[in-house]
Amino acid sequence: METTNFSDELRKNLYLFWRWAWLLILATIVTAVAAYVISRRMTPIYEATTRLLISQPTNNQTTDYASILTSERLASTYAEMIATRPVLEAVIQRLDLPYRTVELGKAISVQPVNNTQLIEIQVEDTSAQRAAEIANALYAVFSEQNQALQSARFANSKESLASQMAQMDQQIKDTSDRIAALGSAPTEQSERDRLETSLAQYRQTYASLLQSFEQVRVAEAQAT
Repeated sequence: METTNFSDELRKNLYLFWRWAWLLILATIVTAVAAYVISRRMTPIYEATTRLLISQPTNNQTTDYASILTSERLASTYAEMIATRPVLEAVIQRLDLPYRTVELGKAISVQPVNNTQLIEIQVEDTSAQRAAEIANALYAVFSEQNQALQSARFANSKESLASQMAQMDQQIKDTSDRIAALGSAPTEQSERDRLETSLAQYRQTYASLLQSFEQVRVAEAQAT
């Protein structure tokens, strides 16, 4: 009796399975076709990566270790500057990209590599070639803008120092002329001493200005 009930139950389950088997097969086919269609319609995303080495010129007063630390700090600063609007706008214009600055900003990632002097630029785009072009253009545009900014700063510094040196040179000449015009009378000795003290100070100031000018000039040469 129990065997008969079990056989009936098994036949019933098999009947239900075969009755709905077509639906399971159809669902599997539909899912596979849908996945295929979606994968075919999805636009592939390509990634281009480039790395920049930030180096700080050294001089006799700067140790290599201090220069490395300075370069690491510059890498963090430059990483922020590369992703700014002026750089992005220049890249869009140079490559004639079909993006706005906000869209391009979302497609790039600029990060300093921890404990190194490196900056890593990553660009995602639907075109592998364009992704590489954007990565290279980001580096080129930033380098050009940064170089122009540094050149302007050096030019302003040299112009200011040159102006101060010209003024100091004129004071040295005027003071020397006044000393030369003094007589040898004892009553003029105190004035002579005062002018000679001033002249020594003017010459010392001029020497300091000249040293600063040369340091700026050397820094400018090392930066180019």
